[in-house]
Amino acid sequence: MSQIRGLLTGNRSIISLAYSFGLRSMIFAIISLIYAATILFFVGTAALILLAWARRRYPDRSPNDWVYIAVGIILIGSAGIGIAVASQIILALDYMR
Repeated sequence: MSQIRGLLTGNRSIISLAYSFGLRSMIFAIISLIYAATILFFVGTAALILLAWARRRYPDRSPNDWVYIAVGIILIGSAGIGIAVASQIILALDYMR
């Protein structure tokens, strides 16, 4: 009961409350879902932007190999940005009181 009262008054973080209830696998699933959703959002957004750019720049021909290499590098970079943002979200949720 004290855990619920602590959540309502804002004295404990959500993650520490879940650990006190013994929901470690649930927390792992939530953290994994946050990481997956954030990375998919950043990579998907970058892919849509690059697709629109490629269709506009190369409407009637295929781009050369360097464009594919650059697109791959940009998508990997956007995945890295997604990981960094997801880490900050997890930290913010952990320190939220």
